[in-house]
Amino acid sequence: MSFFSTSGDMSSAILETSGFLPAIMLTLDGPTGILCTINVSVPDLLPRTRGQLLGELADAAEDTQAGNILIGGAWADSVLFTENQVAQLSSEFQLFTNAHLCLITYNRDSSPMKCFPLDTGGPYSLMGIWESTKSLAPRRRSAEQPASSHRNGARPHPRTAVTLRPCTPLYDNFIANMEISAQEHTSGQEFKKYITETCFFGSLLTLDVYGERIDTPVPLSVKMEELFRAAENQRELQVQRLRRKHPGDNFPHHWRMDDDDMKEIYNTWRKDVQSWMRGSTLAKYEEMERRELWQDAHQLGKRSFSTYLFQLSGCKFLLHALIRLPVISSSLPNSKHDSYHIPEIADILNELIDAYEDHLSGRRKPRVKTV
Repeated sequence: MSFFSTSGDMSSAILETSGFLPAIMLTLDGPTGILCTINVSVPDLLPRTRGQLLGELADAAEDTQAGNILIGGAWADSVLFTENQVAQLSSEFQLFTNAHLCLITYNRDSSPMKCFPLDTGGPYSLMGIWESTKSLAPRRRSAEQPASSHRNGARPHPRTAVTLRPCTPLYDNFIANMEISAQEHTSGQEFKKYITETCFFGSLLTLDVYGERIDTPVPLSVKMEELFRAAENQRELQVQRLRRKHPGDNFPHHWRMDDDDMKEIYNTWRKDVQSWMRGSTLAKYEEMERRELWQDAHQLGKRSFSTYLFQLSGCKFLLHALIRLPVISSSLPNSKHDSYHIPEIADILNELIDAYEDHLSGRRKPRVKTV
């Protein structure tokens, strides 16, 4: 990292962290307040060790009472899993990446940083710009969800307001299991890249599932949790329908949905406009029905549902796969869904990555032109 300042003093310290990884912390008293930076090189670590490391670095930086914090350096190839752990930190950090270079930023006023990759062919670099906090109107948080407790041992910074962190238990469990499965599957790295770069990108991180714009981009973990909740809800509704239609038959929560199930799920979901349609569109839809413009209402519903699914999932393949396969229910620890054996989550995740391989090969097939 490079610095230039016309005023202020700089102090440095060597941090001893989990796994005895050395990290250099610099604290600069600048014109806009205290800036703290930590430079660390992170090898391939176990998930728990990496999460503990992130917590220790964040705590050390917050102890300086800095209004702006930068934590960065060369990171092992675990961006998808690191993002999930950054989202659980007790303060609102942002994560930026350029290949294996990671930058985690914090601003006390929740001013988002604009970050740009300067070199993409290596050596890698990032440039970050914070807007002047004096020119910013107060911002509301980007993702107000039910709060989870602060991580064990963490304490709110005396000069920092307590922040409600996202509660993402379904995605957290998925990530904990996926990190192992992705290493063992031949397409695991490709699947990780797909979730990180393809599912949610650009403006999708500034839209909620109803298409309403939000103030600042939400963490990927929050978008994925919304997706997982919706998929698990649709699976649960279908299992209940199957049990009502076939009393006495065994339809466990880890039931694999077939083509008929998937057709019924999507048709029933689309018709339940109250559960997914944004308010302004719903008003138009209901007005069409009052005027008995049934075809117009039907077409509006189809278009809006397709848009909703895209905003919910970023890529409809993953939503489809999460509904078809019991990925979520099988990954929950101490699941109370069924008293009998639940398939091994590793097998289910392998099926999920296999399905992604089929999806990818289908996209790569050349299109045959007809005349």
